[in-house]
Amino acid sequence: MSSLNLVEQSKRSAAFAAVDKHVGPTVRVLGVGSGSTVVYAAERLLELKRLNKLHPELLCVPTSFQSKQLIVDAGLRASDLDDLPELDPGSGSFASIDVTIDGADEVDAELNAIKGGGGAHLREKLVAAASRKLVLIADYRKDSEVLGDKWDKGVPVEVSPLAWSTIKRQLERMVPKSRVQGVSTADAAAAFEFNHPIAVLRQAVRKAGPV
Repeated sequence: MSSLNLVEQSKRSAAFAAVDKHVGPTVRVLGVGSGSTVVYAAERLLELKRLNKLHPELLCVPTSFQSKQLIVDAGLRASDLDDLPELDPGSGSFASIDVTIDGADEVDAELNAIKGGGGAHLREKLVAAASRKLVLIADYRKDSEVLGDKWDKGVPVEVSPLAWSTIKRQLERMVPKSRVQGVSTADAAAAFEFNHPIAVLRQAVRKAGPV
């Protein structure tokens, strides 16, 4: 680790801590997010696999092509959401993933977060929505008091190509002075960078201090 710079050390430490705390032998289905920090989470998963500290039949659900490759390279089993085992009808839960570990573009003092800047927004949201627990890992550069202090690229919004024009008009109507632009994503959908500080975001239970 001495060859890593401070930023990479922080990302690696945060990823290792998240995996060690939230992924154990009882986790049967794991969501694996996208981004540079998740690369270190995959590294730790491989180490735990070699130590036989993971569930012997662990299934990993990727949020992007990148994360699927990380799963395969670590010798773990990749699965799609539709292929997951059916839940017990009496459980009262719609969540089929035990834990999802993902990155974040920014996290504020109220535990709100901006995600999706890497272009895998839709799949990240689908996997998160199917998870009992969502763990976001981020280094000290992503820590801010208010969203927008550190992340200045706009709030990512991903939509189906069928609704591209409709959503674009709605966003422009909501905030006339906003800059709405379409960009291509890996999922062949349209994504907008919507420059406005207000967004509906998922809130975490608690937040650890900067790593």
